[in-house]
Parts: sequence; structure tokens; C-alpha cells
Amino acid sequence: SIDVAPLLGACDRVLDASLAALPADGRGAPVAAVGFSCFAMNVVGADGDGNVLDDCTASYASSVPARSYGADTMGEIRRATGCPAPGHPSYLPANLLRMRRDRSVRALRSFRTIPSLLAGRWTGADPADILPIGHSEASWTGMASLRACRWDDSILGPDDEELLPPIMEVGDDH
Repeated sequence: SIDVAPLLGACDRVLDASLAALPADGRGAPVAAVGFSCFAMNVVGADGDGNVLDDCTASYASSVPARSYGADTMGEIRRATGCPAPGHPSYLPANLLRMRRDRSVRALRSFRTIPSLLAGRWTGADPADILPIGHSEASWTGMASLRACRWDDSILGPDDEELLPPIMEVGDDH
């Protein structure tokens, strides 16, 4: 699992230091955009108020048991999502299964990513709002369609899509 609070705090300090380094006399260019470079797959579970649920986090560093799929299903998932091993614990499907088995999903209302949590904090968004993520970031979960800007039906459980953030491309309005 990801220890989210210290990670977000460290990112906040980096942003504060960066802003403090801008010229105080107003001669510097105004901040027009903020970009993120984030470690591959990361999801952070949140309750209905946007509070992080520490037992509902997943990343490539996960150590949950692998999830078993039949050979036909594995091929279908691989063709749809590009995920080379959807049952592998580095991808979200195995982590979702673990969360369901542990019943840690009772309070779970949505998944966020580290960049979307930071963007919400830094822009003053309501913590309960679920900010969209880009297709590239979504594809790291192993659950996004390769051909469309949406979550792939072949791997989603009955309630999974409502937990996942909307996928939007750069330039789409939010």
C-alpha cells in the first residue's frame, strides 16, 4: 500500500519552494499550467467525502496474490487493454480482488491517482469531486481500453466503473 499523506506533503513542499523561487517583484511569468510525472500505476481509494482510505491503495509495488483468469479471458483482456498480465499483482484487477476479499471496500466510493489528488489540493477543488485522469495514466492500471478513451468492459466487475475516475484526453473540457 501507499503511505499517501507523507507523499502528498512532500509534493506540497516542493510546490511551495518552487513558487517561493519565483521573482517577488512580479517580473516572472505567471504560472499557466502544472504538469505531473508520476510513477506508473497508482490508485488511492477515497470515501464519499474524498478522504483517503489507506487500506484501499495500490501501486506497482503491491504484493497481493496474483488473480487467476482462464486462458481465453487472459487473451481477451490482453487484446482489449494491452495489459500483459492482468492477474499480476502490479495491476489494479488483482488489487481490487484483494480489497473485496478483505472487505476494505465498504467505505470506498472512488479511486483517485496521486496526480489527481494533488491537482485537487492545488486548485481548490472540492475533495469529494473526482477529477479525471488521462488515458496514459489510466492505461497503467491494466483496465483501460487501448482503442477508446474509456474503461474496458472485459475486465471490470459489476461496480468497478463507478469507482474509477473519468478518463479524459489533454484538451478535453472538465
